[in-house]
Amino acid sequence: MKKGLLGIEVSDVFMRYVFLEKESGSYVITKAGEISSKVDITVPGVISGEIFKLIQNEDISVEKIFLAISRKETVIHQVVLPKMKPAELEEVISGEIEKIPAFYHRNYDFIFKTYPFNKNKRRVVFAVLARNVLDAVLKEVENTRIFCRDLDVSPLNLKDILPIDKSADCESLLVVQDHRSHLFLFQDNHYKLVYRSSIGVDQLTTAVSDMGKEHTLGNWTGELKRALKSYLQENKDVEISRVWMVWDEQRAPKLDRRIGAVLGMNVECLYLNKIPKVQVKKDIYLNPIYLLALTPVIYYINKQKAPFPLDHFFRSFQLKKYFFRVAAMAGIFLLLISSIFQIANKNIIAQSDKLTKETKKITKDIVSLKAESRELFMKQKEYKAIRQSLVEQANFVKRLNRVTWSEVLAVVADELPENMALTSFKFKEAGKADFKGDSLDMETIAGLMRQIDESVVLEKGQFDFLKEDEIEGEKIYRFGIKARLQDLRKKTDDTKKD
Repeated sequence: MKKGLLGIEVSDVFMRYVFLEKESGSYVITKAGEISSKVDITVPGVISGEIFKLIQNEDISVEKIFLAISRKETVIHQVVLPKMKPAELEEVISGEIEKIPAFYHRNYDFIFKTYPFNKNKRRVVFAVLARNVLDAVLKEVENTRIFCRDLDVSPLNLKDILPIDKSADCESLLVVQDHRSHLFLFQDNHYKLVYRSSIGVDQLTTAVSDMGKEHTLGNWTGELKRALKSYLQENKDVEISRVWMVWDEQRAPKLDRRIGAVLGMNVECLYLNKIPKVQVKKDIYLNPIYLLALTPVIYYINKQKAPFPLDHFFRSFQLKKYFFRVAAMAGIFLLLISSIFQIANKNIIAQSDKLTKETKKITKDIVSLKAESRELFMKQKEYKAIRQSLVEQANFVKRLNRVTWSEVLAVVADELPENMALTSFKFKEAGKADFKGDSLDMETIAGLMRQIDESVVLEKGQFDFLKEDEIEGEKIYRFGIKARLQDLRKKTDDTKKD
């Protein structure tokens, strides 16, 4: 059995498919159809089961699968934004996406492309997909074990495979899907307008009465007419040569004629045999709606890169898969290492016991030696303390013998700032002096500290304590300062020598 290419469009209502085989150097559509899919596609086994059933019922052999998604969880939108850096642009687009109710507080993935708008602004066209739907679809296709690396968000990439008239000023494409429709205007291969309507073939064909159907059709065509009129009023030099139309012709026959009459434009049905390098075996397969499933296949046949390449969706999905695979391999590796460790651990424990016994013996010897030398260390420490104390006392006595109390107190009184009262002034061992006092403000205390640093009697002043108090409703600061006594006589002798 000859293998071929299978293109599948997953919509809200159907899974549509086209199957192409290569005959005489050209690709021919030999099978096409649809399968009802009004189910939750995120449930495991739903899509893969339908694909297996399709392959069996149609008796086909598939070489590659090409996937197109056109569900309510996918949105194509445009915004006009000032020029900015790519990182800033992605952040702004994320903000626009989160304004869409369907994606509020929901994981999603998106792709975008910019087009010129004017000197300072750019037109941004983006497509966003719900992450859980995307992962579920990719996982289901992977379960078929058929190669799949081409993904499309219908009808985002349809523009570049149209039989465009290069001499035309501006062309339009109207895609009517099951539950929505998109109107695109493009010029010089750039999107100029992306308009989305919530009315699709289902709403146009399932009304209770003929009057209801006509009412819905009238509202919808009026909406499209207003969108086109608004664009043409803003761009008066633009003329739309024709409107290509893609829809399910079997469910809504002659819809193109009705729309052409309302819009007053040339509406041309985009049958599959109008696509270059593709042939159709039966006329029943010409239904334009199959073009959504065919789009990613066409890019593969033409070896052409889509303007909105969705390869990174596959990379993200594969990255998750490889992550879980690596995690599983890491678990197996850890289990193996654990087994090896348990075997080696027995030898380690034996060696550890031996070393522990030797260590205990050495520790016991050390404790014994420390006990014997402890008394000697204590005597040495006591001797050093006594010696240091005697040295400090001798120095202190020497200084007191050379400096009179009158000299010290005179200098202290002279250097004491105003607005301050000393409550205590003491000398301690080794020439240490302690001040305690009260002040009405912090600046005075700071002044005292500066004067101590510049004093001819004291040096190395530092705070012992500082706290705030209140007496009869007035705030005061209580402080303690420590300083050291200088040798006034030595300084006097030095001055005389000079």
